[in-house]
Amino acid sequence: HPGTARINMDFDTTGSLSPALQAKLNFTIHDSSYDQLPMSGAGKLQLAGKRLLPSSLDLLVAGNQLQLKGAFGAPADKLDIHLDAPQLARLGFGISGLLKLDGQLTGSMQRPNLRATYSGRQLAFGPHQLNRFDGQADLQTDLNASAASANNKLQLSLDGDGYSGPDAVLKQLKLSLSGTYGDHKLAVQADGRVRNQTLALQLNAHGKVTEDKNGYGWNGVI
Repeated sequence: HPGTARINMDFDTTGSLSPALQAKLNFTIHDSSYDQLPMSGAGKLQLAGKRLLPSSLDLLVAGNQLQLKGAFGAPADKLDIHLDAPQLARLGFGISGLLKLDGQLTGSMQRPNLRATYSGRQLAFGPHQLNRFDGQADLQTDLNASAASANNKLQLSLDGDGYSGPDAVLKQLKLSLSGTYGDHKLAVQADGRVRNQTLALQLNAHGKVTEDKNGYGWNGVI
């Protein structure tokens, strides 16, 4: 279960709601703890309408660090995201191991783009364990368009090994997804055992995300 936090924060804020939202927040977290482990941080956040002006955030919680730096919402803006979480077990959510993510958010609120690399080591959640994974993501999104729009592009990859769980033991797992929500290719490769049966899977699929009154679905060929 999540730990108990004791937070001491100094902050100052200024802003206005009209004619457009303007806000500034500066804060520092000191002499604080999460589940009796050190917690600290500092930040400077600036909002102007739907744009995040040059801002920064640095949080350290029980040995896990999150950093944000940059701006978001205008064509030339870039917001860098850095997550280094080698002590996941200390957060109390039932997950242990190490997670890392380095990414950059660009675009606008209606057309956000995210590029990121991510990795994990010695992960465990309940009966599931994974020795290693690495991957990359490149997402270009148009929230004003339909899911099938050519403006909604995605490219994802995942390369893992050493998975074990109640029903499967996998030596290797690879996944790649590329294209758009309306026309994409999926490739999956897995080697190991599932319910005591040898598995040597190579799957290639071509399909699209569908949308109707019942929600989202998938239509394609495997």
